[in-house]
Amino acid sequence: MSKKIPYFKSEEEEIKFWDEHSLSEFDDDLEEVKVECIRDNDILPVRLDHDDIQHIKKLAQKKGLTQGTLARLWIKERLIQEKKML
Repeated sequence: MSKKIPYFKSEEEEIKFWDEHSLSEFDDDLEEVKVECIRDNDILPVRLDHDDIQHIKKLAQKKGLTQGTLARLWIKERLIQEKKML
């Protein structure tokens, strides 16, 4: 039977404890957890004219969005339209 992980009064106490012990000593006190990893979005660099960027900035501000969020929404909407046409 494995040991129980103690309660630590301070971070220093815990550091000292784990320096002197192995996690494998406490197998029965551990529980299995499911970890879900969300993949980061890929980045697509896009060159736009200065005037277009200024227009996007103004529209995004009016809508309470960042320019990147607004551009992503527009691209998503267009992709959905294109998929429907296929």
